[in-house]
Amino acid sequence: METVCKNCNQPAAQNFCSNCGQKTSTTRFNHKHLIHDFIHGFFHIDHGIVYTAWELLRNPGRVLRDYLGGKRIRYFNPFTFLLLVGGFGAFVLPRLHWTSFFFDVGIIAPKAADQHAWNSSLQHFSLRLLLFIPFYALISRLFYFNKDYNYSEHLIAQTYIRTEVSLFMILFSPIQLLIQTETWAKPLKLFFVVGYVVYVAWAFAGLFDGKITFLSMVKGFFVALFSIAIELIIVNWIIIRQLPF
Repeated sequence: METVCKNCNQPAAQNFCSNCGQKTSTTRFNHKHLIHDFIHGFFHIDHGIVYTAWELLRNPGRVLRDYLGGKRIRYFNPFTFLLLVGGFGAFVLPRLHWTSFFFDVGIIAPKAADQHAWNSSLQHFSLRLLLFIPFYALISRLFYFNKDYNYSEHLIAQTYIRTEVSLFMILFSPIQLLIQTETWAKPLKLFFVVGYVVYVAWAFAGLFDGKITFLSMVKGFFVALFSIAIELIIVNWIIIRQLPF
């Protein structure tokens, strides 16, 4: 039976409109629809946020190649992913009084930093991500200038990578409450920093080379280290000047 798409007013004979792609079986929202859409958006086996986060953990290079190569419907939108994780971080991290390894060892604003200023910056976690990612993308674009990816595609790749790292940083942060001693807290945070560097190197090696080699990992390490350096410079500047984020 042919129906009319409520989105574009074109005839639609199947479950989805061939013109705009919207479902043809749209009805008024009720509590059942809301619950279904919420669960579907987060846990759908093909393109939910949990699926995307899991695939980015298992094989980030393949996810990035797929998405940049046009296979996008199976993955959660990278910018929606960033905003959701950023909002989650802004809610969780200040309440846990989370601090980074670089804050603890005094690299971040050693003269001016205090917990209040640090928490203030965490309350704008999404803005921090949005601020840093263009710099990350510029760094990776410069390191991989001979690869067939433009700056916008590097923005996409860095959005996925940085958001995935941030998600696991947030999930990791409650451990800090359980470990109050300096003997274990700093080594665990250092372990996370090392894990971040390895993850970035692995992701870019998989994206650009399709396989993990010593040279591809070394180049990825430098991308991660330069990204950390830029982030430390920006965070220091923000905290010292006591900017709102």
